[in-house]
Amino acid sequence: MEKYKLDIDEYLEKQTKEQLISLIKAIASQHREVEEMLRDEAYLSIGEVDRLVSSIRERINGLMPIRSWEQGWDDDFGSEEDYSEVRKRLNMLLDGGHSEFLPGLGKDIIEAGIRVIEESNDEGQTGYEITDCLEIVMKALSRSGKSILDQMLWVVEAELLDEYDLMPDTKDFWAEHRDASDWGALADVLLSRLNSAGLGNGNIPAFSEDKRDYVTDRIILALEMSNRLSEIIPLCKEEALRTCSYERLVQRLIMAEQLNEAEEWLKKGIIDANSRKPYIASILYEILCEVEEKKEDWIFLASLRGDDFLAQSNSQSFSRLLDASAKAGIQQEVRVAAMHYLETGHILRKEDKSQKEHGELSWPLPETGLAVKEKFGAKPFPRVEVLMDIAIDEKKPPEILRWYELCTKEKNFFSTFNYENRDSRVADAISLSYPDKAISIWKGMSERLIAETKPASYEKAATYLWKIRNLLSINGRNEEWDQYMKRIKASNHRKVRLMQILETISDKKVIET
Repeated sequence: MEKYKLDIDEYLEKQTKEQLISLIKAIASQHREVEEMLRDEAYLSIGEVDRLVSSIRERINGLMPIRSWEQGWDDDFGSEEDYSEVRKRLNMLLDGGHSEFLPGLGKDIIEAGIRVIEESNDEGQTGYEITDCLEIVMKALSRSGKSILDQMLWVVEAELLDEYDLMPDTKDFWAEHRDASDWGALADVLLSRLNSAGLGNGNIPAFSEDKRDYVTDRIILALEMSNRLSEIIPLCKEEALRTCSYERLVQRLIMAEQLNEAEEWLKKGIIDANSRKPYIASILYEILCEVEEKKEDWIFLASLRGDDFLAQSNSQSFSRLLDASAKAGIQQEVRVAAMHYLETGHILRKEDKSQKEHGELSWPLPETGLAVKEKFGAKPFPRVEVLMDIAIDEKKPPEILRWYELCTKEKNFFSTFNYENRDSRVADAISLSYPDKAISIWKGMSERLIAETKPASYEKAATYLWKIRNLLSINGRNEEWDQYMKRIKASNHRKVRLMQILETISDKKVIET
């Protein structure tokens, strides 16, 4: 290989200037990329940078999406549509000392890139190539001749244009040291644009809520860095009402140790977000619980956990309710009422005593009016899945078995969803108290998996078969295990992979657990 290289060098060194020019022309005529690169180098050499910039812009705007289904028909499809040539020319400008042109080209790359991404089917490769180009633009920004303020505004505008996370990580850019006056100028410009709900250049009409939130975050950073801290919370209050960004506001209030005001805004935010953005209401609800814990208002905290439990009953909300009511000193009373609700679906608020029916239990906590809406709609009572989970958490095998047997009789979505995980948890929880029932459950699970005739299912089945063997051995029933293994092998003797797994199980040493 080295000899071959030397021969080429010697050959080229022997050529005259005219011969080399002729050779380069011949190569360029056969390879368009070489021809274009030579032309661009020529533009730079004679100071025609504008023509090079126009050439790059034409290439950016002419890029087409790479569709993998078309690429399968023609291996060359897309070879002219990648960003490698754009990247080379951006580096030419950067290395040639013409960084002032790159920010404008960066905006073109983002706008064209959005179109390409929306139509492409290349599993993200195009996005990576666009990001590589934009990294070059970011390097050029500090050398572009733009003021510090204009550099920051360029990044803000670029990130607002970017719909697909094409921009490289700008964390280091925003962490750079800048004078407080520059940060203050940025805050003023962005506040003006936020109030007019646009970028001020006519390219983007009105900010969406997400864009308003982004701009607000940048304003807050600028206010912090320019030591205008008193303006932050008033701005957060205005934007919370506009965009439902209550979390940002209350976190600021909590940082300022204004817990009472944080509590009021959390309540307002939960009510507002419940109708607009329920997922935000759930976040605010948890923050409110944290605030009440800091304030040690145990009754209100228990009431919040109670409303949450009634709205979306599960073992987690039940556990949180008991923890909070224990701090309020009313755990037993609350537990009885909560279990009654899970079993019957009925509960009576203290405010509704006039409507009390025979045998009805009063709910011992006041209503907050802040309950987050239930995510999956109404479920039937008794809530057997929840009651079973609670029994498992509380290690009560008779109750586990009671609710499990009722659960398996019900034929609805809630009793059949993810039954494998449910059955496994139940069998594990009752194995010492009810070994025969646990073994029966594990047998059913392993045999269902074996029937799927998939190697992955055999591996899962082995987990339950091993548990059966272990439990039978602990109870001195090894012969029963041998008989069961014979039956399984006889029924599935043609499943080679399963036979190998069964032999492995038989060879393992039993560990008493």
